[in-house]
Amino acid sequence: MVESEQVIQVIKKAGKAILDLYHSDYAVYKKDDKSPVTEADILADKIIADGLASYGYPILSEESADDLTRLTAERVWIVDSLDGTQDFLDKTDEFCVMIGLSEKGKAIAGWVYMPATDKLYYAKKGEGAYLQMGSSAPVQIHVSRQSDIHRAKLVVSRNHLSRPIEEAAKKLGVGEMVLCGSNGVKMGLVAEGKADLFFNPTDKFGQWDCCAPQIIVEEAGGRVSGIHGEALVYNGKEQKNPFGVIASNAILHGQVIGVF
Repeated sequence: MVESEQVIQVIKKAGKAILDLYHSDYAVYKKDDKSPVTEADILADKIIADGLASYGYPILSEESADDLTRLTAERVWIVDSLDGTQDFLDKTDEFCVMIGLSEKGKAIAGWVYMPATDKLYYAKKGEGAYLQMGSSAPVQIHVSRQSDIHRAKLVVSRNHLSRPIEEAAKKLGVGEMVLCGSNGVKMGLVAEGKADLFFNPTDKFGQWDCCAPQIIVEEAGGRVSGIHGEALVYNGKEQKNPFGVIASNAILHGQVIGVF
């Protein structure tokens, strides 16, 4: 099985490279879909690919060409070298590096690292979810036990808050909406019980947007699915997840399914 300490070294090395550029000048480009990509995304992607090469597993990454040879592999790394590029550009500190591992289409391990705050979430299937701040000892984390939707805290995107999300929150009667950065950051807050819910009905999430944080939320006692309860499948031919996402403390999950 994958050694977590080795992956942590890789993800922190990528994070340091991102942080060095964060505090300096860097190049910004536009992808075909007009979304931004920076020199930091590209550099971190290479560091991760090189750091994980010894395992011999294929990599599905947002920033690398996909030749589909991964489709015959049982285990595949699913990587977002800089989740929350707009937050990186806006200097909010709420961006992260995500490395997920899938096996037979399911997320089995994940690491989410926020370089600006030296905050690391990680989990392996069946082993619980953990949070490490800086060099302090890791602590096991758990989702909240909030059962009242009217008191629930919903984390929503600062940069991509859509009308359907706002309408769903209103329909559910969610107690509080909190603006937050990248997907990994939002799902991390659900995993550690600082938020109760995150949902987004978009069909534009990449597999890399959900794989690592999904297993972290689940190992913390939460639930992650598509917006109608669909199972999220990884290493599929299509890079995008068409089902949107709900991440919750599990108790509130059923109330969100079908609200869209």
